Amino acid sequence: MKEQVCRRVLSSPRLVPVVEVAPYRFPGHLPTPEYPYSDGAWEEYWKASLKASGFSPLEPLFPGSFFVRTTELTCGDCLDIIIARELEDVELDDDDDLPLSLDGGYVLYDSDEIVALPQCCGRLKDLADWREACEAKELIPGFWIGIGHPGLGVQVNEKILSFRSDGPEEIHIEPFECSQAVLGEQVQLAQKEVEAFYQRLLVRAQNMVGSSAKDICDGLVGKLCRVHEDGW
Repeated sequence: MKEQVCRRVLSSPRLVPVVEVAPYRFPGHLPTPEYPYSDGAWEEYWKASLKASGFSPLEPLFPGSFFVRTTELTCGDCLDIIIARELEDVELDDDDDLPLSLDGGYVLYDSDEIVALPQCCGRLKDLADWREACEAKELIPGFWIGIGHPGLGVQVNEKILSFRSDGPEEIHIEPFECSQAVLGEQVQLAQKEVEAFYQRLLVRAQNMVGSSAKDICDGLVGKLCRVHEDGW
């Protein structure tokens, strides 16, 4: 007899684009505090270290997090520092050498409760997976959304998406379901947020790398297109 899986049904999903702003990746960062941390110590360290690296004040998505919503990343100096850090890994003279998509990804809420967070190696380009899941009439067995390693498994049946943890890193994510149409609306809203973030990055990148700015920004957020194969 097939085992029944009790799945939570999301009533008010929200998909929020975030960038992981990890202080140790930026010059001038402060030494990490010793464990165990007192209440608020990690967030205080995060803010102090970013300030030491030249960032204007930022608010994490929640206390103790490195995630910052893309709508919060509006200050030119913050964008400049992020772009400069990513350019350290790029040979600008090589047309094929582009930065990787920014660390972070998409936080799934149900109302104000977090359901799923990006894991290690989650990136802004992962919106392509969320979009494919919401648009597909069927998904291949083993399809998963890239929230990091190894991903969030998902299947579709009668326009309902069923999600499951797909590995030990996501063991804390309980199975849940959501309407394709409702989540698809959130994917479109998330894309608009990332497109606006892309435009802010582009303005700053043009001052830094001139004609290479568009290619650099395409790499940082993924190409802004509707076709999965052309990628985010």
